[in-house]
Amino acid sequence: MGEFIYMSATELARLIRSGKATSTEIVKDHLDRINKLNPTLNAVVITLADEALETAAACNMGSSLRLTY
Repeated sequence: MGEFIYMSATELARLIRSGKATSTEIVKDHLDRINKLNPTLNAVVITLADEALETAAACNMGSSLRLTY
């Protein structure tokens, strides 16, 4: 597990803008943390990992993020 899970959204955005991290790396780090802790905590009911990784990959390619609910 990496250091991304301990950073604020502002810090993560700065890393992405500077090219020191990708959205995919950050999402994977957070998904790893969820997968490690959720069996004990049972805090996440549905993990949309595939969708999160797909969105992160699109962001890496310069696509703007548009959330729909």
